[in-house]
Amino acid sequence: MLSPRLPHARNAALIALVAGALAASTTMSGCWKPGGIGVSLDAYTYLSSEYEPKTVTIIDTRSGQAIWSYDVPVGKELVFRFYPKHDDGNYTYPDMMRWDLWDGGRQFGEPTQKFLVPTASARKIDVRLRPVPEYAIPPIN
Repeated sequence: MLSPRLPHARNAALIALVAGALAASTTMSGCWKPGGIGVSLDAYTYLSSEYEPKTVTIIDTRSGQAIWSYDVPVGKELVFRFYPKHDDGNYTYPDMMRWDLWDGGRQFGEPTQKFLVPTASARKIDVRLRPVPEYAIPPIN
């Protein structure tokens, strides 16, 4: 005889399976939104608007020098994620930063640009606001 709880257990297992598949697809394909993606993946999104135009800089804290910087245009978002120990032979910059610039509001995709960076303990993200208002450059037709 079947237990009356079996359908509930099957439903719970199915829900867990679907939730796990959604979580895996989100982390593999990238889910990007300002404020972070909701999980600890060392991934960041910076959206520039007319009254919050952003310049994002990666600083090597060992030397205090800026090693990478980007002025995010108004209406665009800069996305990047750090991957540890991408190049074990490079002791200065062993980690990889994958980054891209997208239209504002895009939430899915994988950054295509690559840049070697220091380890997490030797880098800092500096975000500065440029003078406001700053307007988006209209497309040329």
